[in-house]
Amino acid sequence: MIKFLFSIIENSIKTKLNYVSDFREKSNLRSSRAVLNFGHTIGHAIENSNSYNNSIKHGEAIAIGMIIELKISQHLGYYKKSIEPITNIIRNFNLPLNYSKYISKKNIKKLINKMKFDKKVNDDNVSFICIDDKGGFVKNITFKN
Repeated sequence: MIKFLFSIIENSIKTKLNYVSDFREKSNLRSSRAVLNFGHTIGHAIENSNSYNNSIKHGEAIAIGMIIELKISQHLGYYKKSIEPITNIIRNFNLPLNYSKYISKKNIKKLINKMKFDKKVNDDNVSFICIDDKGGFVKNITFKN
């Protein structure tokens, strides 16, 4: 498990360096450093909705956000594979898979409003990181009140 964790960390660092070694932000939605925020749009809304009260840790919220963004990618037809291999990795690190405590029909509007205050929002466009067979890319989704 330690060797696997080391390879994940090493790969993550190399990936991040590919995006941030040039300090100029790229406008290409695939090469934008925003793809490093995979899971964060929803994860930060979950944290904020819980008033950062330690009921959920940052990594736990981001793991849930990753699952939801993968499901959004599937729903929009971008991600055609099973998300099970990714949920297995999340499970192996004892991160939560069940998001029903944080995302429900009852609070979805509240979460969307929290997402609209995220630093990555432009007008009513919320930037999600979607996944397809080529990797991650920015997908702006507009939410109207």
